[in-house]
Amino acid sequence: MMRLPMSQVFICLALAALAAGCGPTAEQYSKEGLLNFQAGNYRSALAAFQEAADLQPTNAYHQYNVAAAYQALGQLDLALLRYNAAVSLHPGLVNAYKNMALCYQAQLKEEMAVQCYERGCRANPISAVPFYNFALYYLDKGDKSRAEEYLRKAVTADPEDPDAHYLLGEYLIHEGRRDEGIQHYKKSLELRPLNPHLSEELYQLAPVEPKLPPPKAEVAR
Repeated sequence: MMRLPMSQVFICLALAALAAGCGPTAEQYSKEGLLNFQAGNYRSALAAFQEAADLQPTNAYHQYNVAAAYQALGQLDLALLRYNAAVSLHPGLVNAYKNMALCYQAQLKEEMAVQCYERGCRANPISAVPFYNFALYYLDKGDKSRAEEYLRKAVTADPEDPDAHYLLGEYLIHEGRRDEGIQHYKKSLELRPLNPHLSEELYQLAPVEPKLPPPKAEVAR
């Protein structure tokens, strides 16, 4: 009986496994992509995320991650296309709206960026996150009035969100409204007792002004 070389045997076994549906799963590709993304290997991350999305095209998180990789690579139009696909599948991906806004800001399309933040707020009216994301945008633009408006909307949208109280407290103390700011700090500490940012020292020192940095695209975990 003719024997195949071992190298060919291994190849045949691998092909047989793939034919039987034993190849990498979408979850495995997603994990691989995340590791590459965190290491700054965005092209490798994109390839892995795309494999996951191809296997599960209606999974919003895979679409989101493909978008984040495109954004990190500076391919902003493709990133916007995939972010829109992600929120069409799952409107609750609140940071997708923020990342879309960042893409538009990078393209100097401020009006479109504002529309993305507004979309996030409309799609998630009982989540604090899109409201304080919008507030941080206004802080970055120097519009304190609108920033405070949306920080308060964040607390109203979800009074149990510790970050909403923390950010509002930080803003108020910086603006000289110390007593009200400390009340929000205390509320944040009640909601998340182990928050390392809320120690007694923070009650004595006015924190630095919150400011939106130019962050990298986030990926879903």
